[in-house]
Amino acid sequence: MDEGDDTSVKLADFAFAKKVTKENALVTLCGTAQYVAPEILDQSSPGYDQRCDNWSLGVFAFVLLGGYPPFEGVSGDLSVEIKNADYNFHDMYWKDISSSAKNMIRSLLVVDAKKRYTAAEALSCPWMATEEEQLVLRDLSMAQDSIKGKMEPKTKVKMAVQAIIARNKFMSITGVKVVPSRQSIDSSILEEDDSFEDNYNWGEQIGIGTFSVVHEVTNKESGELFAAKKVTRKDLHPSDAVALHDEISALQKLAGCDHIVKLYDVYDEADYTIMAMECMGGGDLIDRIAEKCHYTEYDAKEVSRKLIMAVSHCHKHKIANRNLKPESLLLKAGSDTDVKISDFGYAKTVTFPNSLRTQCGTEGYVAPEILEHRPSYDVACDMWSVGVVIYIVLGGYRPFRGEGDEVMKQIRYGEYKFHKRYWSHVSKEAKSLIQQMLTVDPQQRITAEDALKSDWVKAEQSVLETTQLAGNMEDLKNLRSAKSKLRGAVKTVIATKKLQSLKGFRAHQDF
Repeated sequence: MDEGDDTSVKLADFAFAKKVTKENALVTLCGTAQYVAPEILDQSSPGYDQRCDNWSLGVFAFVLLGGYPPFEGVSGDLSVEIKNADYNFHDMYWKDISSSAKNMIRSLLVVDAKKRYTAAEALSCPWMATEEEQLVLRDLSMAQDSIKGKMEPKTKVKMAVQAIIARNKFMSITGVKVVPSRQSIDSSILEEDDSFEDNYNWGEQIGIGTFSVVHEVTNKESGELFAAKKVTRKDLHPSDAVALHDEISALQKLAGCDHIVKLYDVYDEADYTIMAMECMGGGDLIDRIAEKCHYTEYDAKEVSRKLIMAVSHCHKHKIANRNLKPESLLLKAGSDTDVKISDFGYAKTVTFPNSLRTQCGTEGYVAPEILEHRPSYDVACDMWSVGVVIYIVLGGYRPFRGEGDEVMKQIRYGEYKFHKRYWSHVSKEAKSLIQQMLTVDPQQRITAEDALKSDWVKAEQSVLETTQLAGNMEDLKNLRSAKSKLRGAVKTVIATKKLQSLKGFRAHQDF
């Protein structure tokens, strides 16, 4: 764009340009996730040609007018949304946009490339011919604010790297060679030849997931200890590849919060994405609580306050975590209350109210609106999970217990109790806050911002430190120590199958 001119733009990137010698002559799977045309993703198609660019033009026009991309994977699979042209002109952003503009976008976002507008047809459509006087009166400030929120605060280099990362998620699905790249939160320099092992030494394994392992690693230059999450991309389903991109994006946006684990570097290598993250060293929250002999309501309150602060920060950035649970809460070495959220594997940006639709989460912690598939929900789902976590750190057990369908029913109807044996000595302010969080109707549920203003969260140390909760944790300690690895594995398989019986539920199970 020329200096001082807001409308004169020029194409600057031709790195994937290819000459089309005949119809459908192109076969390479490439492009940026949210802008790629359906015929590129559809491996059953005979190929594609220059008409793929017209689809990307439609996405670009949608973003310029609406302020958010038409395809974001809110249904759980970005590639399916694109291949089905599954998008909406949401009234909140589009009610003042002319029908001729929306008709042009519809004509570009046509799955069948043969029926899609050409560039020449787009240039001659009614919207392009509209007089300036009719358009300058239309206010796009809401779209502008939405775009600003998504773009802040990134350098051009960082945005370029994100495009490479997003592109690689698609290329890695079919084994196309991936160009290595490096992205650093603290650096605006792109070092494409740097590999992870050029900068870090591997240490012991400290965690494992379905597609990833976590190791302690040491930075060769500084000697500082980090946690490296190594994700194997070659086996990822397209929806999981998009989730990985969303996880990285969320951690970048939330970097300014002291109660969220920091992401420092991202390396995209041939078969792996490696994320160098802050190493906490204090273990997960429940293990630490179970080990403590002296544990007060004030300790529980401080842990809860920091968790709510982290969730409030997420929600201010319109990010829903969607899988909050004690195992995702890590403590800094040497601290009993300095807790941080470590897992953003299901995090998603809420582009407009109630834009989330994927059924996902962990049994016992998932909000009722996700189980009900209403069909949409919002960031309020996290506050339900926070309520479950606070119930555990105070009472020593989960509010919703049982097997499979029994737990689901309890959650749907908000059926739980404060059993006298564990709760008679806990303050009424704490129980009141939990009740406001475990409210079935998300519209009536307390927000993170309001929770931080609650009487319990603001209570002084002298008021709460006399209430001992160590006795409440005995059952929790015995339960965790009694489980053998085999029994845990069998229960996980059973529970996961029950969860997966819900259509589209991306199941996690923890005990």
